[in-house]
Amino acid sequence: MPYIDWNGSGGLDPQDINTSVVMEVVDDESDDNPGGDESQGHHDHSSASGCLSTMTSIVGVALLVGVAIKTVT
Repeated sequence: MPYIDWNGSGGLDPQDINTSVVMEVVDDESDDNPGGDESQGHHDHSSASGCLSTMTSIVGVALLVGVAIKTVT
């Protein structure tokens, strides 16, 4: 199994090894289910921007509400 320096630290840390093992398990599971049936618990992890988008939206709404409350009072 090839290990990847996921965090770019210049060496293989325990987290790099764990992440490589998990990615291999995810790949093995997706090979077992080529149809990509998400009802079986298999999900597409190709996009990690969902969390960033959600947090950006929450902070944006909080700022807008704070400005609106400050403007009213």
